[in-house]
Amino acid sequence: MNSNERVTWKGKFRAELINAEIAPRPVQKKLPVWIGAGSPNSIARAATMGYPVAIPVLGGTLPGYAQLANLYMQVWVQSGHSTSDFRLAVFSHLQVTDGSKAALDEFYHYYSAYLKPLFKGPMPKEQFQQWVSPTGSLIAGGTQEVIDKILFLKEMGVSRYAGQIDIGGQPWSKVVKSIEWFASKVAPELRKHMN
Repeated sequence: MNSNERVTWKGKFRAELINAEIAPRPVQKKLPVWIGAGSPNSIARAATMGYPVAIPVLGGTLPGYAQLANLYMQVWVQSGHSTSDFRLAVFSHLQVTDGSKAALDEFYHYYSAYLKPLFKGPMPKEQFQQWVSPTGSLIAGGTQEVIDKILFLKEMGVSRYAGQIDIGGQPWSKVVKSIEWFASKVAPELRKHMN
């Protein structure tokens, strides 16, 4: 796909491509491909192959994801890839509130509704509390809590962060407020710490 405008290919999991046009062509010399990975095996495989990795973060702790980031870096270097080409992204749910307990409690109801299929019912409140704790994986809370968690991701080696804000059927006004707080309060502080 990177070297030819037309591709003929046969694989195991999709229909065969016969002289298929690859369009539009990438602007870059080589199509930038990132691998979504979350298990140690998939992380190591992507690092061995020299691909940037995007880790979806849902559940667990940020230190647990830091172990995956460390594995990725170790295998990346052991595979002979340049550290200047190292790319790691994290995708997570994101909610910026005014920092009050009431705002976080209100968000819990939307988030629990969103994850109802995963938990086969309401998300246990204790689980939510663990996820929003300082080491939890949910990037949610007041501006300082969100800043601290994203800076922890940077310390892990993360070069790109993407947060999904519109979660669980929240009213549009709450989604807009979270975006506004992220843009006006979180992002300026994060920029101070970027290289």
